[in-house]
Amino acid sequence: MYGEEQERRNPRTADEMVATLRSVRRERRARTEQVVEKSDQIDLTGNPFVDSGLAVIAALAKLDDVRDLTWSHIRQVHGDGTWLASQNAKLNSYSQIFGTNNPLFQKGYGYSKGKGPGPVNLQIYRNTLAYFIDGAVSRSGRQPCEACGSTSSVDFGSVCSTVIEAAGKAAPADKSVGRDWFPLVGSLGSDAQALPGASRAVTLCGICLFAVHYLPMGVLLFDGLPTVFQSNATDFWYAIIRDIVDETQSRAHAGEFAALGAKEGTRALVRRLLYLFETNPREPKGVSLFAWRFSNSGASPQCEVLEIPNPALEFLAKCAQKELKPDIERCISAETDSRWSLLRCVTSRQDYPGLYARKKWPGVSSRLYALYQHDVCGFSRKCLGFARRIADGIKARLRPAELARVARADPRTDASLLRLARPIIVKIIEAGDAGYEDYLELFPLRVDRDGVQTESRGRMLIWFFVHTSDEADIGECAIMQRPACPLQRLIEYVAQEIYLSEVDRRGAERFQREVLASFERGAPGAKWLQTKFTTLAEHRPGFCFTTWELLNGAQTRLRRPSELLFQVRLLLTGWAHGASIKVREPPECAMSSGLPISSECALTSYFEEYVATRGSSRFSFDVLRRLRRKELGIPWLRRQLCAPRSASKAAVRMTIDEWDESIRDEEGFLVPHERLFQAHLWLANLYRNHTAPASFGGLS
Repeated sequence: MYGEEQERRNPRTADEMVATLRSVRRERRARTEQVVEKSDQIDLTGNPFVDSGLAVIAALAKLDDVRDLTWSHIRQVHGDGTWLASQNAKLNSYSQIFGTNNPLFQKGYGYSKGKGPGPVNLQIYRNTLAYFIDGAVSRSGRQPCEACGSTSSVDFGSVCSTVIEAAGKAAPADKSVGRDWFPLVGSLGSDAQALPGASRAVTLCGICLFAVHYLPMGVLLFDGLPTVFQSNATDFWYAIIRDIVDETQSRAHAGEFAALGAKEGTRALVRRLLYLFETNPREPKGVSLFAWRFSNSGASPQCEVLEIPNPALEFLAKCAQKELKPDIERCISAETDSRWSLLRCVTSRQDYPGLYARKKWPGVSSRLYALYQHDVCGFSRKCLGFARRIADGIKARLRPAELARVARADPRTDASLLRLARPIIVKIIEAGDAGYEDYLELFPLRVDRDGVQTESRGRMLIWFFVHTSDEADIGECAIMQRPACPLQRLIEYVAQEIYLSEVDRRGAERFQREVLASFERGAPGAKWLQTKFTTLAEHRPGFCFTTWELLNGAQTRLRRPSELLFQVRLLLTGWAHGASIKVREPPECAMSSGLPISSECALTSYFEEYVATRGSSRFSFDVLRRLRRKELGIPWLRRQLCAPRSASKAAVRMTIDEWDESIRDEEGFLVPHERLFQAHLWLANLYRNHTAPASFGGLS
């Protein structure tokens, strides 16, 4: 490329050196004019740094579409480079992007702190960029540019040496592209090594090397780091760049050269997006935005690509269209932790702490809250209305002092709000205004080692409406249809069998008067549920210890399964008041006893020997009926498993030591009553499997 320059690298005088430089540039420009005429259009490259630089130039040229950018526009905007050099010398973002090891800030070329770049600094910088422009239009090189993929004809080392020597300074012996000329470029001996690797210097074309030097006017500090953007919608992306350029220029004219977004965390981008959607109403359907946060200075250059997905952009667009921008502005102005900023929460579809009241912050309006919970968190408006009715019921029942205490408590850790909400939820379901599915949308099930548990997000919804006095309408719509999870189907199956057996035995009126009323008194507990399991296990599949463990957790010691009992109560209440039953089939699971292996083998042997000797009917009458009546207990179980039995020499028996070990859990605590329940449940399952194996469902 620069063969002629190489032949004339060492002129005798400075005047000859300047004349040589001008001559080479005139010749170079003349050779490329024909190429420019044939292809004047500038195409986007796909590289975020280069494309952002081109977009800045297009914005400075006042183009409505970045795709209209041509070489004529570039030459018109750039001129001789004096204006760009002056701007970059003042903008703080320039040193954040390129560092201080570049011609503008080289002390050896005249730079001094306080005064800025000297004439030689500016001359070298301008002339180097001019060479990049001259070399950009030629695609005669053989090596592809590693930023845009086009062929490159720029010999970076030769350009730098020619320009520096023409300025009367000593040129470095071997100069290659580094981070002082292109962000995150790794050169030989550099610690970045981002483009490409450490084996050789990177190859870049003239347009890429030139365009990135307009980046200081088109970057935004995002959470403290310079950021460039990409998008699958060019118009949307260009609108963001134009807005950044306009504000940077406006601030520069007023003598303010700090980078946009300094000390604003993620708020600067949120404000810009809201302004964009407010001034240019549009539906960003299918649009995503990618933020390239990078650090190009120091010993640890880095780059992080964050996606701002389409749902997040659509939410911000709706906020702007519904005139909720002032609410958003108040929220983000109070942010102190960028990890829980509005933008990060919206992007990750998490609940945003700034929505809720704290200290002197009253929280957001119901309109913004409902929009956020619906569009970002996925709650239906019917679910939000359900939460509001629960909150209204709580407020109607509490005195002002009690209500203030509830409003101050943290609903994620304080169970008092849930205790107040549960009777109101039952009344709403009794009235037919909501159902079990509504409850599960408000309190989604989660898998937990302690059995049936729910997520706490529903508590936050109720707490918000308890705390707020805003009565704005949040709208109504059908509940979001979600497939039932296996745990939900299991709960519904257990409740269904309990309901059918109780109504068949007591009748509908007695069921409501005796069973449902007992829930109001708080009577049913783990013992009641155990009784239902052991009774139903004699005739219905699925009531084994495997099911019990899924619903109540792996803990052997009994505790009150409050959430499971409440959900069973909701189902029973709904069916008793006219809700239709979705018939659930028995679950497919392997039957287990939960007992130690020695106990299970001895108990199975006892059942087989008893049935073989006296028959299954006698076993049901003599053993299962008496177990249900609590006439048989731990001493009986110990005798059957440990006492020698002469009927069969093959009978399995336990030793006293094995018995003592079997009635302790893994932590060494005595759990005899839990073992008795497990034994009763195992015998009931063995009996049903023996008498009606075809009804055993998927159990094995």
